Amino acid sequence: MPPRTRRTNPLLKADLHTHTYFSPDSLTSPEKYVQTCLERSINCVAVTDHNDIGGALAVEKLASFKVIIGEEIETSEGEIIGLFLQEKVPAGLSAEETVQRIKEQGGLVCKTVPVVCDSGAISRIRIARACHWSRRLPTAFSIIRRDIGGQG
Repeated sequence: MPPRTRRTNPLLKADLHTHTYFSPDSLTSPEKYVQTCLERSINCVAVTDHNDIGGALAVEKLASFKVIIGEEIETSEGEIIGLFLQEKVPAGLSAEETVQRIKEQGGLVCKTVPVVCDSGAISRIRIARACHWSRRLPTAFSIIRRDIGGQG
């Protein structure tokens, strides 16, 4: 058995679903957000405020670590997270249209937690179909490696 080699590149300590006060469910300013990440040695984050990328852009300007621009988008069928966005995706579109808009930007489509609709059906099924609708979904790890400077 060959000897183990030491890792030469640093490991990521990442949080890929976070919010700033640009979301109605958070009170954290971009400044406090960055400070907390540094205190906890987090060196990669995806800021995914609800229907807004302003918080992610603000954190990116302040941070000395990798910031993935994201958005938790309210579709007509539930929430979808888009990562590696270049621009805001409007809320209220269908799941299919939201997935298409994320992918047009070279982004990664992620599902959020399930939500039960008024009918009792889980709306994630429709979102899963929208995600499956395109067969060219790159893996999260290949996109993260590509964006952070490794090989995808």
